Amino acid sequence: MDIAEDMFEGYTGLRELVLADCRIYLIHPGSLSSLALPGQPAVLTDLSILNNEFLIDFSWEILRPVADSVQVSTIPQSEKKVDDRKGL
Repeated sequence: MDIAEDMFEGYTGLRELVLADCRIYLIHPGSLSSLALPGQPAVLTDLSILNNEFLIDFSWEILRPVADSVQVSTIPQSEKKVDDRKGL
């Protein structure tokens, strides 16, 4: 399963997102950008991405659209290939 760029369109009120055991292969870097209305911050405060053994790469760019609102996050384990934080 891939998380497409438009997967969360219309979910601007989403406060918690848990992607667990979903067999995710890819998360598009812009997939969380539609969680905020234009000119307003997202309201997402809790983000968990766990137990997705097929997710090899995790780009920190994914978190950029919700960086100001997310207070709690769980991201892929360190044994996965996670890119560095350049650009954040």
